[in-house]
Amino acid sequence: MLYLADDRYCFSGDSFYWSRTTGDLEAVDNVTWYSIEELTHSLTRTARQLRFEWILPGDGDRHRLAAEEMSRRLRDLTERTRMLRPRPIGFTAVHW
Repeated sequence: MLYLADDRYCFSGDSFYWSRTTGDLEAVDNVTWYSIEELTHSLTRTARQLRFEWILPGDGDRHRLAAEEMSRRLRDLTERTRMLRPRPIGFTAVHW
C-alpha cells in the first residue's frame, strides 16, 4: 500500500524505497511480507499512472527527483521486480 499526496509525495511504506547503495528505487524481496509476485503485479498496474517527486518510505532513504525522472525509475523498478522470486522473509535483513 502506498499513499500519494498532491502528486508530489509518495509514502511507499515497505513497497519500495530509495537505496543509498544503488542510488535508485528498490524493492526487497526477502522483506516483502505478503507476496513479491503481487507487488510486481501491483506495480505493473499502477507505475505508469503514478507521478511524484518525493519518495518517503517506511525504511530506507527519502529522496527527491523531478517527477518525470521518478516515473522513469519506477517503471524500471517494475521491470526489475519481474525477475524476483519468493524467498523466506529475512527478519534480520538490512538492505537500506
